[in-house]
Amino acid sequence: MKPAKLKVFPISEADDVCGVWPVFRELIRTVHTDLAQARFVLAWLINKKPDKNGVVLYGKAQKVPEIWARIAKVDFVIYLNRQEWLRFDEHDDPARMRAYLLDHELCHCAPDIDHDSGDQKIDETGRLLWRMVKHDLQEFRGPVHRHGLCMADVQAFAQVCATAQRELWPVGKEAADDDLVMRIDEALDDEPGWPEGADLKCTISSGGRSVETTVDELSRFAKENRGNPGVN
Repeated sequence: MKPAKLKVFPISEADDVCGVWPVFRELIRTVHTDLAQARFVLAWLINKKPDKNGVVLYGKAQKVPEIWARIAKVDFVIYLNRQEWLRFDEHDDPARMRAYLLDHELCHCAPDIDHDSGDQKIDETGRLLWRMVKHDLQEFRGPVHRHGLCMADVQAFAQVCATAQRELWPVGKEAADDDLVMRIDEALDDEPGWPEGADLKCTISSGGRSVETTVDELSRFAKENRGNPGVN
């Protein structure tokens, strides 16, 4: 039996039974205000299968080629995996998942700014020009697991994750009155990336307080408290 072919269907605002456009409009209004004048098409991906590595494509943003932007009067197309969008209903907070996905795809879209004038570029017809934005972080889990948070971009991303854990999720709020418990069990895993017994010292600051400790102490703390609901 042949696998079902991948299909693409535009999502009409008039027939949007899955509520995609309201989420999109709210994100444009409150977060991605610099995209207010961009022209978007939203489309479903039907029968989209995971790739060879088992990775599921939840969505994809694409800048329309210039010729089609002029003819069709569209700047970006955002594709959404319909099967995964509907599967979000199984999540504890489907609305959060859907907003996250659309927010992510909109982060790929941005005005094309002239760095000399600071204004958005326009073509000879007066049409506003746009560009695509790459991910903040391109990384594999393996190097982080084996060597820790040694790269600046990984450190910055981990800090954002820890902040979101504390501020947005109830468990994180309960567990993180003090930054000392902030993802220590993940940042200092079984292979922390330094010699055992190196006694490397570090200082952790939180809320105006500073605590001196060592890598070995943090590692032991993480291992002893792994699985403890008070440590995230």
